[in-house]
Amino acid sequence: MKINKSALLIGIASITFVLVLLMNFLTPVFSDDFTFAFNTDYLTRFEPDYILSNERIASMNDVFVNIKSMYFYWSGRVIANSFAFIMSMFDKSVFNVVNSLFFIALIVLMYLHIARKGEKNVPLFLLITVLMFVLQPTFGMNMLWLSGSCNYLWTMVFILLFLLPFKRYATGESINISPKLLMPAMFLLGLVAGCTMENMGLMAIAMSMLFIVIIRMNKQRIPPFIIAGLIGVVIGYVVLIAAPGNYVRAAHPIYLKLEYSSFISKIIHRVYHLAVLEKEMWIFNLILLFAVAYAAFSKTLKSSKYILLAYVIGGFVAYYSLAAAPNSNLRAGFPATIITIIVAGQIYMSIKSQRLKYAAVVLSCALAVVSIVWGVRYLYDFHNKFVQREAYISSEKAKGNKNIKTYSITSSTIYRGYWEDIYTNKHYYFNRVVARYYGLKSIEGTMTEADFFFRKTYKW
Repeated sequence: MKINKSALLIGIASITFVLVLLMNFLTPVFSDDFTFAFNTDYLTRFEPDYILSNERIASMNDVFVNIKSMYFYWSGRVIANSFAFIMSMFDKSVFNVVNSLFFIALIVLMYLHIARKGEKNVPLFLLITVLMFVLQPTFGMNMLWLSGSCNYLWTMVFILLFLLPFKRYATGESINISPKLLMPAMFLLGLVAGCTMENMGLMAIAMSMLFIVIIRMNKQRIPPFIIAGLIGVVIGYVVLIAAPGNYVRAAHPIYLKLEYSSFISKIIHRVYHLAVLEKEMWIFNLILLFAVAYAAFSKTLKSSKYILLAYVIGGFVAYYSLAAAPNSNLRAGFPATIITIIVAGQIYMSIKSQRLKYAAVVLSCALAVVSIVWGVRYLYDFHNKFVQREAYISSEKAKGNKNIKTYSITSSTIYRGYWEDIYTNKHYYFNRVVARYYGLKSIEGTMTEADFFFRKTYKW
């Protein structure tokens, strides 16, 4: 009996879509989402006497005004934050559907970066899919939370889409798109890819240049679309890094407290932190280091070892470039985790033993099932806790009480779909943002700032 591989691939993608859609519906609007829903003056938003605007984002003109304010006073991430502002104008259910589609798009693009053109490899597609649930230390913040997804999941889709023609051409595969369309398309994609996130944009530039080196090693000519793409990604990155808001933000007292005696000491300390103290990222460092050794000694990779090394270097650039940032958190390692899964998939494809390959898929599926069951249970409990708190806020408002004390919701699980929650200090900026969202005068939680910043587990 002939197996319909296309149907199996569509089936896996469909089941994954429904599962992720469920997870999205169980993840409410939270944390930074409350800020993105309103017009904000990013120059003075952390000042104690700053009066929050009660005007919601309601049009593309509002999006432009807020992006302009953010670019000059906070961050150059105009692409990612535009997505977040736009999604804030719609009901959360719209984001849930769109975000689930982006999740599937990311898996498909990861698959295309590994498989040969036209290849239908069901075990490989399944492996990539389940590894997304196994090898993501901040799954919720990167792929469920509205603000986090727009900044990481969505932008990573554009990064991989931009890099795919580079990889295809470097491996000698045909690109069946008219040069008249491909060259401007690559330039525009490059602009977007370069202007996504600081470490993502740098990774895109590094990998573009590495693919060009491989192309020259293969004695191929460098076509115009490759040059256009490289120019576009460099310009996009300059737009991102040159944003005045980056330097205004870096000079804020919040970040000045993190200063070191010198830039070199800062880099050394941050690299040590990323390599040693971020234990959740050990597995990715080990996989990438293993890939280097595998490329050096494997006899099955042959010429494709240079392609593998391009991804390995890209993963390291995406992760360790965070050492130069004023501050960073674990979710910023997301592009490195995606590249690592691609590297793992390339190693999987080079293995000759079918038993070993199927064992890897079965083991990954088993781990994914455990992770998913546990994750859905956590998200269900979290959703109920959030709904109960909103019901309490509504009941108190109905009684005329607009100064509310309630519980904070926080945890340290990989499916946690938010950054921070309300604190005991009702004057804290985030408390004021949440109070504005619910139409309150003030709101207080049960978590102190020390609980959050020192990552203490806060029980419900």
